[in-house]
Amino acid sequence: MALVFGAALVGYLGAVVVIALVAPVLLRPLVVAAVVLALFAWWRSRPSFGAARGLPPGSLRVAPIGPWVDPDYFARDGRRFGPVFKSTTLVAPTLCVVGLPAALDLFEKHDSSLVPPTNRFSRFIPRGFIRYMTDGDHATYAPILRSAVSGAVTREAEAQMAAMIRNELIAAAGGEVRVGELTRRIVQRLFLRLFFGIEADDRDLPRLEQLYQRIDPTQAWRSRPGRIQSAVDEIARIVGQREVAQSYLAAARQAHGESADDVTVVKNLVYMAQTGAADVSALLAWVVWMLSTNDGWVERLRTSGDIGPAARRVVMEAVRMEQSEFILRRATDDIRWQGFTIPRGWRVRICVRESHRDPSVFTDPDRFDPDRFLGDPIPRHDYSAFGASTTRTRCLGEGLTLTVGRLFVEQLVCGFDWSVIHRGEPEFSGVHWRPSSRFSVALTPR
Repeated sequence: MALVFGAALVGYLGAVVVIALVAPVLLRPLVVAAVVLALFAWWRSRPSFGAARGLPPGSLRVAPIGPWVDPDYFARDGRRFGPVFKSTTLVAPTLCVVGLPAALDLFEKHDSSLVPPTNRFSRFIPRGFIRYMTDGDHATYAPILRSAVSGAVTREAEAQMAAMIRNELIAAAGGEVRVGELTRRIVQRLFLRLFFGIEADDRDLPRLEQLYQRIDPTQAWRSRPGRIQSAVDEIARIVGQREVAQSYLAAARQAHGESADDVTVVKNLVYMAQTGAADVSALLAWVVWMLSTNDGWVERLRTSGDIGPAARRVVMEAVRMEQSEFILRRATDDIRWQGFTIPRGWRVRICVRESHRDPSVFTDPDRFDPDRFLGDPIPRHDYSAFGASTTRTRCLGEGLTLTVGRLFVEQLVCGFDWSVIHRGEPEFSGVHWRPSSRFSVALTPR
């Protein structure tokens, strides 16, 4: 996006220079057009714009940079304009909702008119990625994919997963470690094992890691679509030829027979492993970030009789504070809801991170406090870190995420000491906020 805007700006300035040199008389109408456009942009960005037709307050700024440089951008707009306000996602007008009860009400009443904006990688799968499928295809493939992400497979692999995490941490110890790079490597290898049975010493592992780097959506814009498609095809061919027990693909085959080898199923699993690993590795980096500044919790975890429940709470708190940011939809029809109009084509952003920091729901919400998850489970209308239960696109990997996070905390805290070498500031990855890419620690086995 930055390159596109930069190229457009350079092209515009170049055109102005050429016109000034070749036909300066044309600069006058260009100035008039620029002034008209600037006035229109200012008029449209007024908080009261569209109030007469039911639009909520808020500014439709053109390409605001705030969402890319300020993690509290939407929280501030919510405090200024109220829990329902309008904003802009790049240039797309967006209705934002802060407060999970209101969001659930919107989905319960209008879910059929709200669809996830399609990610470009979906085109590399014959019937599309699961959350972007048509209703008919979703009804066919969702049961197969649900049976694939099997809790039984995850539970049976826990000891092996713990050993894999411990081995990766040992291999990284002894020098400066970039936390984000370490957690990406750990989670990608865990997911290749769980999804397809690829072991740490598998001969295909290096090639699969190369191919997964090529299809990573944050990197893939640099590659031609044909090159990405060939990488997806090769990954699907490598993993699809395996007859490996105790994997998600094997669980789908056991439950649905030959239907599990449908290329749409296999390629969905390929991208589920990729997108899931990206999210979980960022979550683990946030866990290290938060434990590094809350060392009292490190000692408490080490001295607890049973570290598992406390480690799980640490992960849930990291999800609440940072990793679960938003749910994004696109309105396919005009929607009238709670006195406001959501025009067809607008984006709808459920501000999950901001909702999880509501002081009326969570005491001292900006403080890291895993003990807020002690006792009875927090209701879904207050804590909904893995999607909204009223929609068809609820996350299939909730149990997997919490298990991997818990195992990582257990192995890190009980087996290692660490100190921060460089912290930096959180940064925007292009999709989510994450700890600084330069966040690094010195890791030492205990």
